[in-house]
Amino acid sequence: MTTDLTNYKYLSESYCNIDSINFISPFKIGIEPMKHLLVVDVQNCFDFEMLEPQIFDDPINGKGLRVLRYRKDKKVDVYWEPGVAVDLKTFNIGSGLGDCKQIKFTRSIFKICNKNIHLDVQFTDLQGRENVIRIEQNEEETNRLNFLAPVGKDIKNPKQLFFAYMKEFDFVLRKGTKIFIMIGDEILQPASLPILRNNKRVHFIRYSAEPVIGTINPPETNCRQTDLNQKKFPAMQVVLKDEDRAAKLFIEYNNNFIEMKFDNGLPNLSKIKENAVESGNWTYLISGEELSGGTYKIFRKENLIATELDVIKKWEPKDLPLALRIFTGIISSFKTWPTTYFWRGQFDLNNYSFSGEWKRKTILKDN
Repeated sequence: MTTDLTNYKYLSESYCNIDSINFISPFKIGIEPMKHLLVVDVQNCFDFEMLEPQIFDDPINGKGLRVLRYRKDKKVDVYWEPGVAVDLKTFNIGSGLGDCKQIKFTRSIFKICNKNIHLDVQFTDLQGRENVIRIEQNEEETNRLNFLAPVGKDIKNPKQLFFAYMKEFDFVLRKGTKIFIMIGDEILQPASLPILRNNKRVHFIRYSAEPVIGTINPPETNCRQTDLNQKKFPAMQVVLKDEDRAAKLFIEYNNNFIEMKFDNGLPNLSKIKENAVESGNWTYLISGEELSGGTYKIFRKENLIATELDVIKKWEPKDLPLALRIFTGIISSFKTWPTTYFWRGQFDLNNYSFSGEWKRKTILKDN
């Protein structure tokens, strides 16, 4: 995929005091790189519902393993090994954090390739229990697909809106796969999934060989000045129609594009006149697939500019196999969870500072 910048100017990273353009945007998109991801639903477990190993190898999150444990009380435990960066100011999932600790893993192998999955993770948690997750799938797979994970569905107090787009996504096969999961003295069994993939039975264990995780408006208070000679990785760019409006925001990372497009252009906050009201539509895409979108509204009163961002477009997946179309149709929250998010913020032209927060319009329940 390529992006045509013909007839457009573009700016790197944030948007105030850049040369003579001085473009200020109320919205910021970001990316959280991840190499592989796997989620295991477990059954008949007293404490936990899901386990999620993640592996990183990038300049932002570092290199190494992180494991999330989704508890029955809806809090999430987070364990990571040295070399992995975890920003607790923006880390937000479920009903909040439970255990949160950097540890040394006894074993930390996580590999996905064309023909197999090799996961071998072992660590001691804060309760002194040994945690073991081993999955070995050696049968060749075909027809992996792309899928938007509903990770934002159960977050009560979101710090940002994030989209976990699972490229090279599939379920772990039941036949021929070796699985061993243990926490303390309890041996856990993976949940089954009542659908067939490629005419084969599968566990409710899903994985992505190439996750692309994008964010909108993480917590931030300052409009940062950008040095165009300093390369930041990965850099967000603003594509301008002119000095007064932006056509889109985008980030390129590992041949993937994250884009936030504006139908009629996003106005430059520094150019909005007193008592003016601006509104429009936006669309959010990852790797060319439209995932969501909605409306925005901007109003200036003296030197304060109020902004609202409403998410109204549900995810409309393309090219899913029949079984998954039925599955996501029955559990409609897979598609509709983004529409429960709403952001309201304020920009002060006196000191170029932002304030704002995300709210949930409602918390979805599975059908």
